[in-house]
Amino acid sequence: MNIRLRVNWANPQHPLLQNPQVEVVLDGKPQSNNKQGAEFLIADSVSEVKLFVSFFPTIASFKSGVLVAIGQTYKNTSGTLQPVDATIGDAATKQTTVVRHPLIVTDGPKQATKAGEVLWIATILVDFVDVTSMWRNFAGKNANCKESGKSCVGAYDDLHEAGTELVALGLTSGTPLIWFASIPKACTTTDSISGLVFYRPANYIYSTMDDSQHATSGQFALNRYLLRPRKQPAFWWNNDRYANITTAQHDTVPTASFSYDWLCAGFENALDRSGKPVVLLQPWPSGIDFGTAKTASLPELVAAAIRILWVLGKLSLGVTNATVKRLGISGYSAGGPGMWAAFDATKNNNDKPGQIRVVREIYLFDANDTAAHSVDVVQWACHTNDARLRMVAGYRQNEHEKIANSIAKACGAGNISFHPPSAQFWDATSSTGGKWWKHVFQNFAPLPDGTETTGYNFNTRHQFILYGGEDAGFTAPVNPGDKMDSVTFLEQFLKASSF
Repeated sequence: MNIRLRVNWANPQHPLLQNPQVEVVLDGKPQSNNKQGAEFLIADSVSEVKLFVSFFPTIASFKSGVLVAIGQTYKNTSGTLQPVDATIGDAATKQTTVVRHPLIVTDGPKQATKAGEVLWIATILVDFVDVTSMWRNFAGKNANCKESGKSCVGAYDDLHEAGTELVALGLTSGTPLIWFASIPKACTTTDSISGLVFYRPANYIYSTMDDSQHATSGQFALNRYLLRPRKQPAFWWNNDRYANITTAQHDTVPTASFSYDWLCAGFENALDRSGKPVVLLQPWPSGIDFGTAKTASLPELVAAAIRILWVLGKLSLGVTNATVKRLGISGYSAGGPGMWAAFDATKNNNDKPGQIRVVREIYLFDANDTAAHSVDVVQWACHTNDARLRMVAGYRQNEHEKIANSIAKACGAGNISFHPPSAQFWDATSSTGGKWWKHVFQNFAPLPDGTETTGYNFNTRHQFILYGGEDAGFTAPVNPGDKMDSVTFLEQFLKASSF
């Protein structure tokens, strides 16, 4: 029986899925048909079939190179295509042979339109593709990003530390277009990977890979979340406390408040030091729109992101079946509504065989809209097996404490905590004040009229919860350039997680 093999993928008009290369090799003889829906006739006499699919788009004259390369070998027996082997991973690190390629679903036999043929359909799963080189190209075009003297991509390269890898992913099946994955070395060889989705506050509005704002604001904002603070660094935003920076430097920060310095939060270091095999995913919103990341599709998107990272050789090296272990969400400030929308869309989920669809960890960093979801989050905590809820507040202390107390009353304390444990932590003039907070308090930025801020300035506390922490092991940097080496709230939460 002859086979008609059809090769499909969703959203073929997407800019990132242009210039496809589709080839089959029939007993060593190649045939090409470079389009979605391409069909190949395979004679019954052919015993080995190899399928290769890749994408080479050009965006604004930038030739990206391959965004994903997929290959599968089949054995043909009397009209049946049996997957035999596929290679995944990076030749520069380690490649792995699996029976079925994770990005190909082969379905058949189906009735064909012609007598003497059966139809098989190979569906290519390209929800995400690798756009790291494309991002670095467009985000690196500003040679003096935020008065750093170089592009913010260059600044990231200078300040990034070993222990994690940053990968930019392009979403072809929804929005936002760009997602960032931070992968700690703990993910290298394990077959069980968790995903933590972080919802940041409002971003610039964009819809394309070549938007000029990626160079002026994008990588800078990414650096702010990922890099570790240092004492008196060459890049002013990477300081470890509120420094008296110049008005000209403040003018490069897109915020209304003069004291809103965007100090670096150290997410990469927290991931690495936690020792947990969890990928931090940041859907990069357009304005405040998190698109598909705030819908019921979130668990499938996390699984798709981990799947493409496995195929690219970024995690689970040598593993023949990487799986999602656990799912978490986290929101900071105005990122709260996006996170809570994702919570609302998934709170009644049940796991399915081979599919993790239940959110089991939630980390709140002064997340907006928390009070409006207090009843639902109490119910979630009491009815979700092994739920972990971590709440840290610069000014939502009472909200978080009420939630924790309601959970304790309804079903016991469980793995629920709010931080700091007392409002006295914020009294920098008292012996009961937090040591790390006191360190930051030493040098607040002046207000535009030259006056100094008070100890309870909204933005300083609101920022501190993202890059600071409680006093366990706190050590202030001594020398210029020293890294802030204490435990942040995020690291604390990750270490106490079930990721």
